[in-house]
Amino acid sequence: MIDDRVLDRLGDYFVTHRVGACYRLTFGQFVEMEQAGTWQPHMGNKHYDFEAARQRIGELTALYRSAARLGDKDAQQELRTLVAEIEREIADAHASADSKIAVG
Repeated sequence: MIDDRVLDRLGDYFVTHRVGACYRLTFGQFVEMEQAGTWQPHMGNKHYDFEAARQRIGELTALYRSAARLGDKDAQQELRTLVAEIEREIADAHASADSKIAVG
């Protein structure tokens, strides 16, 4: 049985990082992988949805601009952090895909 706080944290991560859209996973599959220790956010496999990740960056950027207009520094910092994480995922997925092409 998974602790409710852990499940909430996983749910927040799943939604914030659009795991379902980017990796074509259900929340249940994601939780099972996390519990088994097999989840890696930068899997870089052919299932990574670059378009969904870039769309999420666009959404977060729009939220950042709104936070900037309101002067909400905490929200701006959090949104910058989220965008940076997604950009790292994209870069890692590209690198992993490139290495598979070079090796295979």
